[in-house]
Amino acid sequence: MPDWTLEGTAFTSGIVNRDNPLPYHFDSGNFTGVWSNMLGFKRGVTGGHLSVPEYDLGFEVADKSLLMFDGQGLLHEVTPFRRRRDGHRFTIVYYSSASMWRCLPPEQEVARVQRLRLEGG
Repeated sequence: MPDWTLEGTAFTSGIVNRDNPLPYHFDSGNFTGVWSNMLGFKRGVTGGHLSVPEYDLGFEVADKSLLMFDGQGLLHEVTPFRRRRDGHRFTIVYYSSASMWRCLPPEQEVARVQRLRLEGG
C-alpha cells in the first residue's frame, strides 16, 4: 500500500545502527526478493565488514558507501571492529517488511491501535 512505503521506493522501513557488531542472522521479516539497501558512514574505525559466509565475502562498509544485498536470503553479520575515541560507525538500512501488508489505511490503523490500547491488548 503506497501509504506505508517510503515515497518513491519499495521500502517500508529503516533502521539506524550505531557502532553495532551484529551476529550472523537473516532479515526474516523482509519481503522475499526485495533487497536491503545499507548506507554506511564511518570514521576512525577498522573492521566492521558485512560478512556473507555463503560466498566467503566480507564487504567493507566504507564512509559514504551504499551496499545493496538480499538480507532475507543471505546469512550475514557485522564483524567486530575497533573504534578510536572520536570514531563512529553508522549504518542506515532500508528494507521492506512483509508484515506491512496487514496494515489498514493510516487513519484506520491509528483507530485500531487506539482501540487495542483501551482494551489493554
